[in-house]
Amino acid sequence: MHQDRARWEAAMVDRAILSGDLPVLLRHVLERFGAPFGGVYAYREEGLFRQAVSGPEAASLPPSLAPEFLSPPWPCDRGWSLMHRGRPVGHLVLGGGAVRVPARVRPEVELTRLAACLERLNLKERRQRFEVLRARAREMSESQVRSHAVVSHQLKTPLQLGQSLISDALAHVQDHERVGRRLDTLFESLRRFHRSMVALFDRHGIHLERHRPQPVPVNLLSMGEQLVKELEPALRRRRLTCSLEIGPDLWAIADPLRLEIVLENLLGNAIKAAPRETGIALSADATDGQVRFRVANPGGPIPPGRLGQLFRPQSPNPEDPTSTGLGLSLSRDYLHQMGGGISLIAHEQGEVVFEGWLGRA
Repeated sequence: MHQDRARWEAAMVDRAILSGDLPVLLRHVLERFGAPFGGVYAYREEGLFRQAVSGPEAASLPPSLAPEFLSPPWPCDRGWSLMHRGRPVGHLVLGGGAVRVPARVRPEVELTRLAACLERLNLKERRQRFEVLRARAREMSESQVRSHAVVSHQLKTPLQLGQSLISDALAHVQDHERVGRRLDTLFESLRRFHRSMVALFDRHGIHLERHRPQPVPVNLLSMGEQLVKELEPALRRRRLTCSLEIGPDLWAIADPLRLEIVLENLLGNAIKAAPRETGIALSADATDGQVRFRVANPGGPIPPGRLGQLFRPQSPNPEDPTSTGLGLSLSRDYLHQMGGGISLIAHEQGEVVFEGWLGRA
């Protein structure tokens, strides 16, 4: 009978060590040492923290050990350092007064077992943390690759288009009307290129002196008309209409370039989200010394899990080569810098509406 129990205990201990089942092994050690309760503390970067406890009064053990406990060896009634391959991996703390280990028990054997189990558990946790970090790094790498692809597209496309337009204009220099059309298209492309460059610099914290925000009176109708004209190809591809409901005398205090980026982001998102053969709208009015502008498109509702993340940086949409995932967060930052703000005011009644506000000129 005694031999059977010994074999069972040995098998149980081996299983606990291999599986990292520290509570089971701790109960076994406390029984062997004759201690009513105790706990195992593991080394972490910040100090020693409780890893497992056992016994009726184990809850009284502190969640971490103070520095004065870190000087081995301890008296038998306080605990021992747990060493694995010559280095400390944790501490065994015993409670309930003085503990007298039976003569038949070899403390060094039990402590070695605890240390091996603790090290195996720590190794398992480190592997899990490594897998999490590796997955996060992979996700960040993929996001960075997509972001670089978008930036490359944003920068190369206007340059390639500009080169093509200039070559065509030079080849037909006698056709003044054709040259004029090519130059108009070139200037529009350069405006978009300029906005893309400034947004790119701002996203990466690169502040050029000549491009620092300079709030001035801006006519919203004029800016809206210009942006809608630039977005006509995208509207045509999706067979969308875009209505402007802005009074001619509506002026806001804003940095013109960054307000263009904000409106381009909002209108671009609306074009992508709106069902084909429908319409989007840009409207604005003045209330209480503020100018409020709204961009609306059919759609919604937005899933609850996304509502709290709308204005935070997102991963680029892998299905959209123009997506950076930063449009709304950058728009929010720009409007805050100009003394305004932005919010989602509707999304559940078949229409998604973003509203921004600025000071009125």
